[in-house]
Amino acid sequence: MVVSILAEMGHSTIEAASSRCVTELLRLNHDFDAVIMDNSLEDASGKEVVLSLRADKEIPDLPIVIMSSKIRVSEIDELLQLGTSYFLAKPVKQEILRDLVTRLL
Repeated sequence: MVVSILAEMGHSTIEAASSRCVTELLRLNHDFDAVIMDNSLEDASGKEVVLSLRADKEIPDLPIVIMSSKIRVSEIDELLQLGTSYFLAKPVKQEILRDLVTRLL
């Protein structure tokens, strides 16, 4: 759903199922405008990905949006403290995603 909404807005997306794919893509190409990801990838948590991305000095200001349907408030707070730009509750509402992407980009 997120990919289709972004496409409707005229944005291109690249899907990555693992944190390794995310970090490799971003290390090879710094031309991404944002990362929008689920809190649980097949090989890592959102927390681990955020820590890895924020450690990369080439992309210090890249917006990172984490989505999840099952997460505690304390985990959201921790993600935000670690450098997550925004948190979206799933199921994601179209108008909220559209507004957020418009503000980010």
